[in-house]
Amino acid sequence: VYIPSTSEAAAGTVTLTLTSINPPGSCPGVIDQMVITINPLPTANAGTVQHVCSGSGITLAGSIGGSAIGATWSGGTGTYSPGNTTLNAIYTASTAEFATGSVTLTLTTNDPPGPCIFSASNVTFYFYDTPIVDFTADSIVGCTIHCTNFTDLSIVAGNDTVSSWAWDFGDGSSGSTLKNPSHCFLHSGYYDVKLTVTSIHGCVSSATKIHYINVFAHPVAAFS
Repeated sequence: VYIPSTSEAAAGTVTLTLTSINPPGSCPGVIDQMVITINPLPTANAGTVQHVCSGSGITLAGSIGGSAIGATWSGGTGTYSPGNTTLNAIYTASTAEFATGSVTLTLTTNDPPGPCIFSASNVTFYFYDTPIVDFTADSIVGCTIHCTNFTDLSIVAGNDTVSSWAWDFGDGSSGSTLKNPSHCFLHSGYYDVKLTVTSIHGCVSSATKIHYINVFAHPVAAFS
Protein backbone atom coordinates (compact mmCIF):
# COMPACT_ATOMS: atom_id res chain seq x y z
CA VAL A 1 0.00 0.00 0.00
CA TYR A 2 1.53 3.28 -1.10
CA ILE A 3 0.34 6.54 0.47
CA PRO A 4 1.21 9.55 -1.72
CA SER A 5 2.88 12.51 -0.08
CA THR A 6 1.18 15.92 0.19
CA SER A 7 3.24 17.29 -2.69
CA GLU A 8 2.41 14.29 -4.90
CA ALA A 9 -1.28 14.67 -4.11
CA ALA A 10 -1.05 18.36 -5.00
CA ALA A 11 0.74 17.52 -8.26
CA GLY A 12 -1.95 14.96 -9.13
CA THR A 13 0.45 12.22 -10.21
CA VAL A 14 3.30 10.02 -9.02
CA THR A 15 5.48 7.50 -10.83
CA LEU A 16 6.56 4.33 -9.02
CA THR A 17 9.45 2.17 -10.26
CA LEU A 18 9.78 -1.56 -9.58
CA THR A 19 13.35 -2.87 -9.97
CA SER A 20 14.19 -6.58 -9.77
CA ILE A 21 17.14 -7.77 -7.77
CA ASN A 22 19.91 -8.91 -10.10
CA PRO A 23 19.34 -12.63 -10.53
CA PRO A 24 22.19 -15.14 -10.47
CA GLY A 25 23.49 -16.05 -13.86
CA SER A 26 23.83 -14.04 -17.03
CA CYS A 27 20.34 -12.43 -17.09
CA PRO A 28 20.34 -8.73 -16.11
CA GLY A 29 17.84 -7.11 -13.71
CA VAL A 30 14.78 -5.41 -15.13
CA ILE A 31 12.64 -2.43 -14.18
CA ASP A 32 9.04 -1.37 -14.77
CA GLN A 33 7.21 1.83 -13.97
CA MET A 34 3.63 2.65 -13.05
CA VAL A 35 2.11 6.12 -13.26
CA ILE A 36 -0.60 6.79 -10.66
CA THR A 37 -3.04 9.62 -11.28
CA ILE A 38 -4.32 11.16 -8.06
CA ASN A 39 -7.79 12.65 -8.29
CA PRO A 40 -8.62 15.32 -5.69
CA LEU A 41 -11.52 14.51 -3.40
CA PRO A 42 -14.60 16.72 -3.84
CA THR A 43 -15.38 18.77 -0.76
CA ALA A 44 -18.58 20.46 0.40
CA ASN A 45 -19.10 22.96 3.19
CA ALA A 46 -22.67 23.97 3.99
CA GLY A 47 -21.55 26.78 6.30
CA THR A 48 -21.93 27.32 10.03
CA VAL A 49 -24.95 27.14 12.30
CA GLN A 50 -27.03 30.32 12.16
CA HIS A 51 -29.86 31.83 14.20
CA VAL A 52 -32.34 33.88 12.15
CA CYS A 53 -35.62 35.62 12.81
CA SER A 54 -38.85 33.85 11.93
CA GLY A 55 -40.20 34.99 8.60
CA SER A 56 -36.79 36.06 7.30
CA GLY A 57 -35.07 34.55 4.29
CA ILE A 58 -31.79 32.72 4.95
CA THR A 59 -28.77 33.55 2.79
CA LEU A 60 -26.95 30.24 2.36
CA ALA A 61 -23.16 30.19 2.41
CA GLY A 62 -22.21 26.93 0.72
CA SER A 63 -18.80 26.29 -0.80
CA ILE A 64 -17.19 23.43 -2.73
CA GLY A 65 -13.65 22.39 -3.56
CA GLY A 66 -11.45 19.63 -4.90
CA SER A 67 -12.87 17.94 -7.99
CA ALA A 68 -16.40 19.21 -7.38
CA ILE A 69 -17.75 21.52 -10.08
CA GLY A 70 -21.26 21.93 -8.68
CA ALA A 71 -23.51 21.03 -5.78
CA THR A 72 -27.18 20.79 -4.86
CA TRP A 73 -29.04 21.86 -1.71
CA SER A 74 -31.64 19.49 -0.31
CA GLY A 75 -33.74 19.06 2.79
CA GLY A 76 -36.44 21.25 4.24
CA THR A 77 -39.92 21.97 2.95
CA GLY A 78 -39.26 25.61 2.06
CA THR A 79 -38.11 27.19 -1.21
CA TYR A 80 -34.72 28.07 -2.74
CA SER A 81 -34.19 31.19 -4.82
CA PRO A 82 -33.08 31.29 -7.59
CA GLY A 83 -32.69 27.50 -7.21
CA ASN A 84 -31.19 24.74 -5.12
CA THR A 85 -28.04 24.50 -7.27
CA THR A 86 -26.95 28.03 -6.29
CA LEU A 87 -24.41 27.91 -3.46
CA ASN A 88 -25.52 31.26 -1.99
CA ALA A 89 -29.23 30.84 -2.65
CA ILE A 90 -31.90 32.42 -0.45
CA TYR A 91 -33.83 29.79 1.49
CA THR A 92 -37.31 30.68 2.74
CA ALA A 93 -38.44 28.26 5.41
CA SER A 94 -41.96 26.90 5.48
CA THR A 95 -44.52 27.82 8.13
CA ALA A 96 -44.07 24.39 9.69
CA GLU A 97 -40.31 24.89 9.96
CA PHE A 98 -40.74 28.28 11.63
CA ALA A 99 -43.16 26.65 14.07
CA THR A 100 -40.74 23.78 14.75
CA GLY A 101 -37.92 26.22 15.43
CA SER A 102 -35.21 24.81 13.16
CA VAL A 103 -34.38 23.29 9.78
CA THR A 104 -31.39 21.24 8.59
CA LEU A 105 -30.19 21.56 4.98
CA THR A 106 -27.68 19.39 3.12
CA LEU A 107 -25.23 20.49 0.42
CA THR A 108 -24.16 17.58 -1.81
CA THR A 109 -21.54 17.83 -4.56
CA ASN A 110 -22.10 16.43 -8.02
CA ASP A 111 -20.57 13.04 -8.84
CA PRO A 112 -17.16 14.11 -10.21
CA PRO A 113 -15.34 12.31 -13.04
CA GLY A 114 -12.94 9.64 -11.88
CA PRO A 115 -13.07 7.22 -8.97
CA CYS A 116 -13.82 9.73 -6.21
CA ILE A 117 -17.36 9.80 -4.87
CA PHE A 118 -19.47 12.82 -3.94
CA SER A 119 -19.21 14.76 -0.68
CA ALA A 120 -21.98 16.17 1.52
CA SER A 121 -22.25 18.65 4.39
CA ASN A 122 -25.13 19.64 6.71
CA VAL A 123 -26.04 22.91 8.39
CA THR A 124 -28.83 23.68 10.86
CA PHE A 125 -30.65 26.98 11.14
CA TYR A 126 -32.54 27.94 14.31
CA PHE A 127 -35.37 30.48 14.32
CA TYR A 128 -35.96 33.25 16.83
CA ASP A 129 -39.52 34.41 17.30
CA THR A 130 -40.55 37.77 15.85
CA PRO A 131 -42.28 40.19 18.24
CA ILE A 132 -46.04 40.63 18.04
CA VAL A 133 -46.55 44.39 18.26
CA ASP A 134 -49.47 46.07 19.99
CA PHE A 135 -50.01 49.23 22.00
CA THR A 136 -52.72 51.41 23.49
CA ALA A 137 -53.23 55.03 24.56
CA ASP A 138 -55.19 56.35 27.52
CA SER A 139 -56.84 59.11 25.46
CA ILE A 140 -57.24 58.90 21.71
CA VAL A 141 -59.64 61.83 21.21
CA GLY A 142 -59.23 65.38 22.42
CA CYS A 143 -58.83 69.03 21.58
CA THR A 144 -55.58 70.88 20.92
CA ILE A 145 -53.18 70.73 22.67
CA HIS A 146 -53.93 67.03 23.23
CA CYS A 147 -51.56 64.98 25.41
CA THR A 148 -51.81 61.23 25.85
CA ASN A 149 -49.88 58.36 27.43
CA PHE A 150 -48.95 55.37 25.29
CA THR A 151 -48.46 51.86 26.66
CA ASP A 152 -46.54 49.13 24.84
CA LEU A 153 -48.31 45.75 24.78
CA SER A 154 -45.83 43.92 22.53
CA ILE A 155 -44.86 40.34 23.31
CA VAL A 156 -42.32 37.78 22.08
CA ALA A 157 -42.87 34.03 22.35
CA GLY A 158 -40.57 31.80 24.38
CA ASN A 159 -38.00 33.42 26.61
CA ASP A 160 -37.33 36.36 24.28
CA THR A 161 -38.11 39.91 25.30
CA VAL A 162 -38.32 43.30 23.59
CA SER A 163 -35.13 45.32 23.95
CA SER A 164 -35.89 48.58 22.09
CA TRP A 165 -38.81 50.69 20.91
CA ALA A 166 -39.24 53.30 18.18
CA TRP A 167 -42.45 55.36 18.19
CA ASP A 168 -43.67 57.45 15.26
CA PHE A 169 -46.62 59.62 16.29
CA GLY A 170 -47.40 60.71 12.74
CA ASP A 171 -47.15 64.44 13.44
CA GLY A 172 -43.64 65.06 12.16
CA SER A 173 -42.07 65.02 15.61
CA SER A 174 -38.91 63.11 16.47
CA GLY A 175 -40.94 60.32 18.06
CA SER A 176 -39.69 58.44 21.11
CA THR A 177 -37.56 55.44 22.08
CA LEU A 178 -39.21 54.97 25.47
CA LYS A 179 -41.26 51.86 26.16
CA ASN A 180 -44.26 53.83 27.44
CA PRO A 181 -43.94 57.45 26.27
CA SER A 182 -46.19 60.47 26.63
CA HIS A 183 -46.78 62.79 23.72
CA CYS A 184 -48.65 66.03 23.05
CA PHE A 185 -50.25 66.76 19.67
CA LEU A 186 -50.11 70.47 18.95
CA HIS A 187 -52.43 70.68 15.96
CA SER A 188 -55.80 69.29 15.02
CA GLY A 189 -56.02 66.30 12.70
CA TYR A 190 -56.03 62.52 12.49
CA TYR A 191 -52.71 60.88 13.33
CA ASP A 192 -51.40 57.43 12.41
CA VAL A 193 -49.26 55.98 15.20
CA LYS A 194 -46.57 53.40 14.43
CA LEU A 195 -44.54 51.33 16.88
CA THR A 196 -41.46 49.35 15.84
CA VAL A 197 -39.90 47.00 18.38
CA THR A 198 -36.72 44.91 18.37
CA SER A 199 -36.22 41.72 20.37
CA ILE A 200 -33.07 40.85 22.31
CA HIS A 201 -32.02 38.73 19.32
CA GLY A 202 -32.46 41.53 16.80
CA CYS A 203 -35.82 40.48 15.35
CA VAL A 204 -37.81 43.54 14.24
CA SER A 205 -41.55 43.96 13.84
CA SER A 206 -43.90 46.93 13.63
CA ALA A 207 -47.56 47.84 13.74
CA THR A 208 -49.42 50.97 12.62
CA LYS A 209 -52.83 52.11 13.82
CA ILE A 210 -54.45 54.32 11.20
CA HIS A 211 -56.12 57.55 12.40
CA TYR A 212 -55.55 56.34 15.94
CA ILE A 213 -55.40 59.80 17.53
CA ASN A 214 -58.13 62.31 16.70
CA VAL A 215 -57.38 65.91 17.68
CA PHE A 216 -60.07 68.57 17.18
CA ALA A 217 -59.63 72.30 16.90
CA HIS A 218 -61.15 74.55 19.56
CA PRO A 219 -64.22 76.45 18.41
CA VAL A 220 -63.85 80.14 17.73
CA ALA A 221 -66.52 82.08 19.57
CA ALA A 222 -67.93 85.20 17.90
CA PHE A 223 -70.97 87.34 18.18
CA SER A 224 -72.23 90.81 17.24
